[in-house]
Amino acid sequence: EAVYNADGRIIGIVGLINDVTHRELLQKELNRLALIDQLTGLKNRNCFLRDIENFDKTDFPLAFGIIDCNDLKIVNDTYGHEVGDEYIKIAGIVLKLSMPKSSKIYRIGGDEFIVIGTIQNEQEVEKYWEKVCAGIEDYNTNHKKHAELSMSFGYDVFNVDHKTYLEDCIRVTDNKMYEEKNRKKALAGSQN
Repeated sequence: EAVYNADGRIIGIVGLINDVTHRELLQKELNRLALIDQLTGLKNRNCFLRDIENFDKTDFPLAFGIIDCNDLKIVNDTYGHEVGDEYIKIAGIVLKLSMPKSSKIYRIGGDEFIVIGTIQNEQEVEKYWEKVCAGIEDYNTNHKKHAELSMSFGYDVFNVDHKTYLEDCIRVTDNKMYEEKNRKKALAGSQN
């Protein structure tokens, strides 16, 4: 709708401005949703893939962690998928509360998370993993409704000077996480 001044000249178009503003707001919301995991509110796989494209601009050294929830299939089969979804949400909350504020935490699919942060060395990574373990213990002791929360973790700390390929870091980190997962399964089996 056109808006006229006292001389009869058009000084604005109200409908077009509203449509453009509404469309821009809608586009911003769609862009945000495309990068956020709807279950946990963390960054998602799309965001991770976008962020690693800027990998060479990241401060070093860089810590890269892969975290996997243990026994999600058992939780889903025993209690149902709603409880399984809650299990994943709790894992995300524990990670968010335990990791440095500067870390980027992604849910990259199912029950798998990736954390990237400018952590200086392996001792510092271990300190944050201990905080995650304390968060898991607190949840299991004081807040658990159904299944105990359990996660396995693998990490690598690297510097652009000696490890330049992200693929190598992902492979090393993933292998460490599966080693821990297998250790936990073996330990659980020996206790039964």
